[in-house]
Amino acid sequence: MMSDQWSIAVAYSKSVAGKRLGDALFAPTNRSDVLGLAVTYHEGPMKITTGVSYCKLYHQDVTASPEVDVTLRDVSVVGLGIRLGYTV
Repeated sequence: MMSDQWSIAVAYSKSVAGKRLGDALFAPTNRSDVLGLAVTYHEGPMKITTGVSYCKLYHQDVTASPEVDVTLRDVSVVGLGIRLGYTV
């Protein structure tokens, strides 16, 4: 926490090679690294949170169906988000 109004969160996660759960394209099996950063501003009943995450997917083989076979090599994914909240 930086102050009563501002706070920052940083997160890092790493997955190792393993078995894919389901057939989602971005459910990695061969390692991934994710770094995230969020900043929250709180004033009275209002709260605003913004965040960004960066994910590095290493070699991924995905077979979604017999007709769809995808190979991803060293793909980077960036996610951005904003959340507005108001408490009554």
